[in-house]
Amino acid sequence: MKSFRSTIISLVVFGALLTPLFVSAAAFENPLGRTSIQGLITMLLTVLVRIGAVLCVFFLILSGFNFVVAQGNPGEIKKAKDMFKWTIIGGLITMGAFAISEVIKNTLCSILPAAC
Repeated sequence: MKSFRSTIISLVVFGALLTPLFVSAAAFENPLGRTSIQGLITMLLTVLVRIGAVLCVFFLILSGFNFVVAQGNPGEIKKAKDMFKWTIIGGLITMGAFAISEVIKNTLCSILPAAC
């Protein structure tokens, strides 16, 4: 068993040492396509806003469904109202964060055009 384990370990180490010979390190490209921190942050924020928008629509539909299912039960209607309220607040925070980042980006780009 020990010889089998040592054989496997030596094959893994040998393979790890030979890998650079078969894989060209210069062939790697940036998979995100961004060359600056600003571009990366903008891309990530755009993705987060899109995910937030989808979640906001989902929870709006879910809160409407909860209103229908409540059937006049005051406790369930309060839960549905709270869900609706927090969904709207979350959507506004998400859109506000995106708007603030765009204002900051445009302000910095007007001050330092070389940074854009």
